[in-house]
Amino acid sequence: MLEEAISYQDNFPIAITVADITRYPIHYHKDTEIVYVLDGSINLRNGYCTYSLNAGDIFTNAGHEVHTMEADTENITAVFHISNLFFTQFFPDLPTGCFRTNPSNDPSPRLPHLKHTLLQLLIAYLQKNINYRDTCIEHCMEVVRTLNRHFNLFAFNDDVVVHFNCDNPVIEERISHVINYIYANHELKITLDDLAEMEHLSSYYLSHLIRQYCGISFRDFLSFARAEWSEIYLLETDKKINTVAHMVGFSTSKYYEDAFVRWFGHTPREHRAANQNNVISPDNPPVLKQLTVSRALDAARRLSSRLIQQDTQLSMAKRIHLTDRIPPDAEPIAAFRHHLKFSVTTADFESIGYSLFDHLRQLCCTEVVLICRDDDDPKQCDELEQRFLKRGIKVERQSRLFPGEQKYFGFDSVAGLIYIVRHGVMEPNSTISLGLRDQGDPDVLLKGGRSLLTSGGVPKPMYTGLNFLVSNEGELVLRNKYYAAVRLHNKEAYILMATNYNNDILGLCQGTGTIYHADDVLNSFQDELTVNIAIDLNPGEYLITRYSTSTFDSMFGLMSKLHFPEKLPLKYDIHLEYTTNPIVDAYVEQVRSELSVDMNFRGAGVQAALIQKI
Repeated sequence: MLEEAISYQDNFPIAITVADITRYPIHYHKDTEIVYVLDGSINLRNGYCTYSLNAGDIFTNAGHEVHTMEADTENITAVFHISNLFFTQFFPDLPTGCFRTNPSNDPSPRLPHLKHTLLQLLIAYLQKNINYRDTCIEHCMEVVRTLNRHFNLFAFNDDVVVHFNCDNPVIEERISHVINYIYANHELKITLDDLAEMEHLSSYYLSHLIRQYCGISFRDFLSFARAEWSEIYLLETDKKINTVAHMVGFSTSKYYEDAFVRWFGHTPREHRAANQNNVISPDNPPVLKQLTVSRALDAARRLSSRLIQQDTQLSMAKRIHLTDRIPPDAEPIAAFRHHLKFSVTTADFESIGYSLFDHLRQLCCTEVVLICRDDDDPKQCDELEQRFLKRGIKVERQSRLFPGEQKYFGFDSVAGLIYIVRHGVMEPNSTISLGLRDQGDPDVLLKGGRSLLTSGGVPKPMYTGLNFLVSNEGELVLRNKYYAAVRLHNKEAYILMATNYNNDILGLCQGTGTIYHADDVLNSFQDELTVNIAIDLNPGEYLITRYSTSTFDSMFGLMSKLHFPEKLPLKYDIHLEYTTNPIVDAYVEQVRSELSVDMNFRGAGVQAALIQKI
């Protein structure tokens, strides 16, 4: 049986196999298939062409295209199957798509984005974190959207399929309509006049467009589509050649044979004789070795990192430029003040000693939740409570789950800082509750706890952000998804804050997942944000102090470079001092009537500027 049916488990409309492929017999699918070579190389024959695909190359087989794969050496190949039945509700033309994503001398500038999105889809599919189905479908929607917009066209150069090259979107749309219509109705009598009427053009002009941009005439393209479709009937049935010819739309078997010889290099009979025994079947199954999830993930991550390094400005990365102004009489949105409430344990005091109280004082914390479990020494709990009370710190005793014991690795990274700053901006008059310190072995640096300190007492990136929030009070006068401004009680002092993020980054602090998933999400985010805010100020000299924290200059970034060892090697201890504090820059500017402040950064991060009159 030439058709290979795809099994989608639990009605999930995506199926991905990662394997070392030796031989995949001739077959086709009713669904869209994407072959992505992660390592090594394979040979893929689609229709009359054979392609050599190397690491990093992708090839898309549409739902009717007959193809086969084989390799002489070890490889790691990901095969994506996308359910046309499911995704047609969003993309009605998907079943008739004629996608071409294979390498050529003039590759599409959108190709890096397509590859990157496929790798994100693959990693999410393999990791199967919480809500992974929604994440996979979202990535897959972007894959199909990109295929439809930028890869649903192809052309010919001396009968060789090449990338369609046209900068005119109107012409692209017209040619796309023509190609899709021909493939969907190849067996019918199609004339150039019919197509011209459909596109509201003269037949002469449409003929000129097809020849100029597709490289062949309308009649030749129609013959190509019919010959390509005929391969299914040749290899799947024993129907006579003249019957096959009529099934795909040729008026005579001679026209069919002439077209088939032109594109395949031999007659339909010769093609059937040479290939019918190589069709996929229970007696002729694929020869491949499926890879373990860990090995497949490793290959996907390595290729993703390489892709980002080769093109740090992926074509689809957003570049957001925002401008705003704060007038002197700006109306306050809300009062800007924050209160901290930390959960602490007797183990915290045993681990970090009296520095526990130093942290609380530094963060202006006057209220704690003392977690006393059944196995804790009641006497130690009482003694610690008295220490708090003597320092004027209110104590609430509970015996519940400590918040730092749930694993949200975003809180170990700059994502935690983004989460806290956004929380402080969206709810500027609130109480922020966290664990003070991760519990457990103090030598294990990253545990993903929803706490301010690691179990060894090292401040996480959000420590400075919280300190910044509680140390300043005023009025929120500007608020946006990406930035905010606070006028301090001293009317000639302001705080500007900007955050660069997406929903996936915020999700790292709201859903469980592995540390590698957090690393993938942070590293794959390459959007660039530029915020310019103008402030009307009284004349004089102003000190502008900038604070900046990003994915790369944080404690999490250091551990990522070391491939996340469970314990930090001693020789790197000194580096922690430089990764737990933001980068600080200060300068003085003479202001006549207006101060303009720019904040610009690529990737996930937070910037803040404190503006004070000298």
